[in-house]
Amino acid sequence: MLDLIAKHKLTYLIKNFNLIIEKLSPTKILKLHDPSFLPQ
Repeated sequence: MLDLIAKHKLTYLIKNFNLIIEKLSPTKILKLHDPSFLPQ
């Protein structure tokens, strides 16, 4: 039971962390996903 709660909290933290990163650096993430920014 405690393991399930711990895993749920961990996934919640990871999701929040990803959201914060996306808000902080939207251009960096767009560059990573945009193939035109990759070297030819």
